[in-house]
Amino acid sequence: MKRTKEGWQFPDASHMSDRIESEASDLRDIQENLRILISTEPGEGLMHPSYGVAAPPTDLSFEDWCQVLRQRIETAVRRFEPRIILDQVETSQSGSQELIVNVCLAFIVVETGDRGRMDMQVSYKEGTAIKRGDGLRD
Repeated sequence: MKRTKEGWQFPDASHMSDRIESEASDLRDIQENLRILISTEPGEGLMHPSYGVAAPPTDLSFEDWCQVLRQRIETAVRRFEPRIILDQVETSQSGSQELIVNVCLAFIVVETGDRGRMDMQVSYKEGTAIKRGDGLRD
């Protein structure tokens, strides 16, 4: 709100809806960047060779593999996505499919304080994203 000669200027509804749409767009952009970050192996990007999350070694047990994956995701997100504070990273087996890992990230958007969440699936042992673009939730 700013003061004019005539008095206080209140934002009209169009300004408010623009801001809400912008925040939603920012959240989708953050979620998409997280998905790309997690599904990219370091070295794939020419401009940023360290960008991405390396798949854990294949000789680990499922539990150890998931722990290493969580640690690598946390490190990469803190380094490459400064717009958020990572609140939680969870990994779990996807039902009866032993080679699929559900990855869930909960975070806070620094600029707005809004909470966000992103879910995706990763292939156990291969470390590759299974469903690109699926599972993005606010």
